[in-house]
Amino acid sequence: MPTRRITDTEPWYRQFWPWMLIALPAAAVVACFITLWLALTHADPLVIKDSQYQQVRSELRAQAGDDAPGEDDG
Repeated sequence: MPTRRITDTEPWYRQFWPWMLIALPAAAVVACFITLWLALTHADPLVIKDSQYQQVRSELRAQAGDDAPGEDDG
């Protein structure tokens, strides 16, 4: 006569591996939101501001004189 095996298993939420498999993607989602928050709150400064760009551009045009091709030149 075959003997029956009685296994005393715990519910899934008391096992280690389901929580391990849930924790890895959950940690990635949390890290994603932290990265998004850091990117939105700590914006990189501009290398050069528009006013500085216009000033340098006009100085370069003044130095070059009429010999340099301009925007109007085809």
